[in-house]
Amino acid sequence: MFGSEELGVSHGLNNGSVVIRLDYCGRKILLTGDIERETDGALLRWGDRLHADILKAAHHGSRTSSSIAFLRGVRPSWVAVSCGIKNKFRHPSPEVIARYKDMGVEVLRTDLGGAIRFVVGRDSICVRTCLSEDK
Repeated sequence: MFGSEELGVSHGLNNGSVVIRLDYCGRKILLTGDIERETDGALLRWGDRLHADILKAAHHGSRTSSSIAFLRGVRPSWVAVSCGIKNKFRHPSPEVIARYKDMGVEVLRTDLGGAIRFVVGRDSICVRTCLSEDK
């Protein structure tokens, strides 16, 4: 357990978001809420426990999230970016999307593909979006 200062809560309410890693059938999913890069250091202390197959992008893929060190710690195969079409904050940041892609992470965005569904089994992860076929 980390204290609020250690988790970056002093850096704004977003950094007080709940972060959950789900383990199911040998697969791992990391749900990051609205955390920003100030929280990355505390999470990196999880070491190998931070690794996840699927990452829900922190803070809608904003430029203040998903540092390179954080992404290296998570090592996801897929990232789900929850953001609205033409949202006023202009999320996700092109810089962050490029960061994911440069690391070989498959990027799925709700503004482009609609709702994202991951069907997790022992031998596979099937990815579906509302506006496209199975992947």
